[in-house]
Amino acid sequence: MKYIQVNGSESDVKAAFSQLGFTPSDTDLILDYLFRNKQFLCETESAEIRREYIGGPPGTMGLMISENRYYFNVKITTITALAWLLDIVLPVGFFSNFLSWSGFPSTGYTKLTDEDGVRCIVSETLRRNPKVGSVSILEPFKGMCCNNHMNCGFRDGDRCTCTADNILSIYERMSERNMFKRYGDVFEYQW
Repeated sequence: MKYIQVNGSESDVKAAFSQLGFTPSDTDLILDYLFRNKQFLCETESAEIRREYIGGPPGTMGLMISENRYYFNVKITTITALAWLLDIVLPVGFFSNFLSWSGFPSTGYTKLTDEDGVRCIVSETLRRNPKVGSVSILEPFKGMCCNNHMNCGFRDGDRCTCTADNILSIYERMSERNMFKRYGDVFEYQW
């Protein structure tokens, strides 16, 4: 699995993202979301910003100048998942490059839609650590919609009508596409 690894300034991070084809504004969206939602990172990934103080130029009477340093070690698959969740249009050719970086066969990707609830279930699974889900994944929300920004066919106002059977059907369809692997009653994210 390939990583974006940066130990440097914000411009260094943006340069690494631009090599993948992301614009500076898309990079800002992804970084902002990632730093506010670190539960998307697995145990081998890290992302942090540290304010470091450097000495000023000679003759500045000991004034300290600070700069933000980024310590960033995140899988490209994580960046891709976040871009997808944030509705960022991925650059032309990105998926063919992504598949080769990740070692997936050409059947290792699929279009996910809001209307059939797939995007909601996948995003809720990705928010977990470890990234596993079951038919009870929406129970903590007690029938309330947890992704109001999606145009889900199961949304009725602020209520969610997605049943355990619907969730099972979604996980099974995504398992057929190798996105999840079933272990008894749970489905583990594979990408």
